[in-house]
Amino acid sequence: YIDKWTRETRAKYFLLWGHQASLQDKLIDAKSHFAEASRLGYENAGIMNNLSIYYQRAGMADEAVIAMKRAAELEPNNGRFLTRLGILYYNIGRLNDAIDGLKKAIAIDRSNPDATIYLGNAFMVKGDQEQAEKYFKMTLETMPHNIQAHNNLGFIYKAQGRFDEAAEHFMEAVRIGTESYIPYFNLATVYSLKGDKDSAFKWLRRGRRYMDSRVVKSIREHSDFDSIRSDPRFDTVLSLED
Repeated sequence: YIDKWTRETRAKYFLLWGHQASLQDKLIDAKSHFAEASRLGYENAGIMNNLSIYYQRAGMADEAVIAMKRAAELEPNNGRFLTRLGILYYNIGRLNDAIDGLKKAIAIDRSNPDATIYLGNAFMVKGDQEQAEKYFKMTLETMPHNIQAHNNLGFIYKAQGRFDEAAEHFMEAVRIGTESYIPYFNLATVYSLKGDKDSAFKWLRRGRRYMDSRVVKSIREHSDFDSIRSDPRFDTVLSLED
């Protein structure tokens, strides 16, 4: 009993040292400490979670998934671990596994915006707009100022020709506040598709300061701007300095 207690106590210290090393970006030291904690026979979800974080930061995606999967097995009712596992699966393109893990996470806690936004993203990548819309709306129930959810809902509605609803969400993303060109770009595309040239140029001009040369090049070639491309204002706005 004493030996077991001693091993577990030492393992906890190695776990703490590993966590501290990870926070300080000392990834090699972190891995060594986590490995020693595991070697001492004290495998717990905390160690596996921290190992997963280490592997992710070290660019070892598959190893990060394996460690996180073990953490979720050790604590199957931990929504935070299931969410991290789902996000890791999403990042490596295993969308079905991501969806499975994230659904388990929101079954534990429905008001989990990290899980719902990634569920929406996963279904969006799979082309299931109905399910994507469901989870982006669920995200906004908990986090109404989530810019990504507003942008993605707008994108779905634009693809469905629901331009007014799309504009509402893109406008909300702008109102929330962002230094990204994306909601401005999306608003410009919506109004271009609607044939409202003045509004299209208004939003294109407002977002121009956030656009680098790569984005400007894509706009010049984007089919959503076909209705305004021949207008002299198109080149004028895009020729403004970055």
